[in-house]
Amino acid sequence: MATAGGGHKSAAESIAEALTHQYGDQVIIDTVDVLKEYAPHPFGYSPEAYQLMIKAPAAWKGFYDLGDGVRRSKMINTSISRYARRHSARLLDNHEADIIISTYHFANSPILETLSRRHLTTPFVTVVTDLVTAPPIWFDTRTSLCITPTPETAELALRSGLDPDVIKVIGMPVSSRFTPPTRPKSDLKTALGWPADKPVIIAMAGGEGVGALDQIAEELTTLDATIVIITGKNAHLLEKLSTENAPENLKVYGFVNNMNELMQAADLIVTKAGPGTIMEALNSHLPLILYARLSGQEDGNVSFVTNHGAGLWQPKIHEMAATIQTIFDDPLAIANMTAAAATIAQNGASTKIATAIGDLLAL
Repeated sequence: MATAGGGHKSAAESIAEALTHQYGDQVIIDTVDVLKEYAPHPFGYSPEAYQLMIKAPAAWKGFYDLGDGVRRSKMINTSISRYARRHSARLLDNHEADIIISTYHFANSPILETLSRRHLTTPFVTVVTDLVTAPPIWFDTRTSLCITPTPETAELALRSGLDPDVIKVIGMPVSSRFTPPTRPKSDLKTALGWPADKPVIIAMAGGEGVGALDQIAEELTTLDATIVIITGKNAHLLEKLSTENAPENLKVYGFVNNMNELMQAADLIVTKAGPGTIMEALNSHLPLILYARLSGQEDGNVSFVTNHGAGLWQPKIHEMAATIQTIFDDPLAIANMTAAAATIAQNGASTKIATAIGDLLAL
């Protein structure tokens, strides 16, 4: 995996959680951050570069378009594999394995190339963490099993030359903690110290807390609702919003470990169109308002949510409060969106992925 956006790390953790739960001490799981531990210079700076690019849409689009094509992606994978050859070899030397599972697209070809060069038949599983639109760099024809979250990504794998027999549409790996609420939301709100009689809106922008959350907070606090802002690792934004004269209906949190509880208690979530957050919300049966996306890579995420009626696309922050008020004014709107979220939720996907991996090892 890698800590470079896209939920690669959380996907790996969810798979590890499911494998441990299902197989116990039959498995030993060694999780490797390829960028931090094995990337050749300057790829080790990819997480920082990612944070800069997502703040500059034109730069991101240029980067995405560079590898958006089967022929171009194969050229890029070949180049990276050659450049990272020594580092991939060191990774495999340090981590002997009976199976390799990758949730990071740029790691696939370099490791598969090294396995091929050494004439090793170690099974290699690609778990795609892009929901609908995915760069072809994900897909290397040498993979033993390619697990995709949707039929759309499976079709992309086919177009990239993968054998249909190695492609399985299972779902996005999300922690089993993200489930529909089992108690009334009013009880869950009270347990978290929120008013039980008001709707709750969560606003977030991924683990790094980048984006226009301060503007969103200012816009949403005009509503008669409890506004929960998750600033993630953005300590500056946490300090900025946690002032004595902050609106009474504003609740501000930094990086949290109980996002599942917050989602289960909330009535709506405002977030960028990251695939991991979307599936965590859907698995919690929580409707979404999407306000930002990475061009190309996350375009399909927006349509996935909106076409199924589980949420809305509203990139105009100054109109967001009015959009949400319209939803709250319609007695059936939240109920219909919640029901739609339930229909496209993928609860249990991590367990199914663990089973597919166990089948390869005859566990």
